[in-house]
Amino acid sequence: MLHHFPLLSVERVAGDPTTVLTVQNSSASVQRATVQATSTGLSLVRVASGVIATDTVTFAGNVTLTALAAAVTALGNGWSASVAGSDYTLRASADLRALQGALTAKDAAAELKIHLREIADYGSDAARGYLLRDAGWCGGARVWRVIYTAGYSAVPEDVQEACAQWVAALFWQAKRDPGLAQESVPGSIFRMPHTRLPPSVRLLLEPYRALRV
Repeated sequence: MLHHFPLLSVERVAGDPTTVLTVQNSSASVQRATVQATSTGLSLVRVASGVIATDTVTFAGNVTLTALAAAVTALGNGWSASVAGSDYTLRASADLRALQGALTAKDAAAELKIHLREIADYGSDAARGYLLRDAGWCGGARVWRVIYTAGYSAVPEDVQEACAQWVAALFWQAKRDPGLAQESVPGSIFRMPHTRLPPSVRLLLEPYRALRV
């Protein structure tokens, strides 16, 4: 069950997260060090005598894991990195992009992972954002990586209508006394300023609510 839908395309589905790169800082003058994979590269933070310093190594400038490891080691200041095996040397560094959070690297090997096994035996329910597979999706959190595009090529007409109605309601509300709690004319009208979406707008948007845990 993907977070966003409807699906427009699925570029990649992969499993088996495996440690392919280790990074550490062994400087005696550094008290804390972390490494984090971001959307564009590695962010390496070291703290020495209360002073925080951050270095960045980009995927674009170091397209393989071998190049990325060499760039980290070249930073100096106690930083070093190594590829975890010869099978991974030419793996794309950008495949580390799955956010893993900041990992402790002070005198310890922080393990950065890539999902190595490409998955092809799946289908999709584009409208609901489901990926379907006879073998199932076992393994728990962060075992699978899916790169996909979701959304609408054009804003659906009922969403456009909901926006128009809501703008109209706010426009007419602005014409009234802002301190008005409610007004009524016996046998004619009863109205209150909008504090929530009007019922007609909520009804139009109801099919687009994502009721997911």
